[in-house]
This record gives sequence, structure tokens and C-alpha cells, in this order.
Amino acid sequence: MTTKWEGHPSVLYHVHTWFFCIIFFISGLFISLASDLGPLLGYNHFGPFIDSNLQQFFLGQTLASLVENGNFWSVLGIFLLLLSLIMMFNELVRRKSHVFTLTNSKVITKHGIFSRKTNEVAICDIRMISVRQGMIERLFSLGTIQIGSAATALIELEFTGIRHPEMVKGNINQTRADVCGNFKHT
Repeated sequence: MTTKWEGHPSVLYHVHTWFFCIIFFISGLFISLASDLGPLLGYNHFGPFIDSNLQQFFLGQTLASLVENGNFWSVLGIFLLLLSLIMMFNELVRRKSHVFTLTNSKVITKHGIFSRKTNEVAICDIRMISVRQGMIERLFSLGTIQIGSAATALIELEFTGIRHPEMVKGNINQTRADVCGNFKHT
């Protein structure tokens, strides 16, 4: 079995999540640095913005009692930094845990890290290949490839967030032509 193409979802496919990761990271960094370095440099602009009632509103009474009034902004900054790092790690893991493969005999999707889900469709059993792209996906040359087989009327495999999906569809059709002979392109 020879691998003709292998891919992962593009990093650009979840650009909205990356945008929020960057915003949270920059905000957390700014808040942490300003709240810690501000008083040392003679600036104390964060103090008047927060009082114990507002702190209890944001954190709840239990957490507010753990955070001293002067440390609220530091804790908020660190929380935003950690949140952004967790979101970035989650996106990287999600991207690496999805593998799409085209071989000379099958089309395969694999999902998961600790537990693995694998779906396969034999090249000669493919009855339908479609490419779905929204407006933003077209701008970034991204798309979703859906593959249906002769065994069912449903979509069996879906390659989500693929770069240059028309090229991948062409590779699948060419492999299908080479292995199975004549067929109708879909």
C-alpha cells in the first residue's frame, strides 16, 4: 500500500480560535506586566478600577476572599495567559490528531490521540466526492472534502480544513482512474 497523499487540517481552518488565543495572550501579558510593574514605576492606575464588590462579582465570594485587592489584576492577567496557552495547545493537538490519507487502494481518516477512530473506503467503492467551501475558506484555499461510497447513501469520510481541496479531489479521482479503470468524475 503506497501513500499518495497525507494531510492534516490546516492551521488557518481555525483562524478564529487562533485570533482569540493571541488576543487573550496579549491582554494577559499586558495586564500582568502593568499590574506588577506599574506600582514599581510609580503608576497606580489599576487600583481605583476595582473594589471588593466588583472583585466578588467577577470571581465569586470564595475566590475573591483568596485574592487580595491589590492582586486582582495580576491574577486576571495570569488567568488570561494560561487560558490562551491552553487554547493554543488544544488547537495544535486537534490538528495533529486528525490525519487524512490517500493510498493506492484506500482513502483513510484517523482521529484521536489516546483512543483512535479510523474510517476507510476502498478506492473502487467511492461513488461520490464533493468539495465544500465557504467564502472565507475560498479566500484561504481551504475546504472540506466529502466522500461517499457505494455501500451507503451517506457521507462516509470527511476531510475538514484541507488546503487546496480541489487538488486533493483530483488526486483521489486520478488514483481511482488508475486503480479501477473508467468511471464518471463527480
